[in-house]
Amino acid sequence: MIAGYYRLQDILREIDRNKTTVIRWEDKGLIPKAHRDSRGWRYYSKKQKDDIIRLVKNTDYFREGNTNSDQSMNSKETTQFSTE
Repeated sequence: MIAGYYRLQDILREIDRNKTTVIRWEDKGLIPKAHRDSRGWRYYSKKQKDDIIRLVKNTDYFREGNTNSDQSMNSKETTQFSTE
């Protein structure tokens, strides 16, 4: 792996979710799209990794109907990420 970058597994360990869930969030634009290496494997910058972990935890894992104001996203965090 490229120094300073993180694999999908590194994120999964921190948020306790499976690969399919994180890929679905990426497809929906809820988290930043991963970079791809020459094999097509996903990798993330430190900023992407930190942003994903923060978003997931601050939104209570993107659960709908979350009424806990301490865990709801602010307007900046509700912006979906580009699918480019």
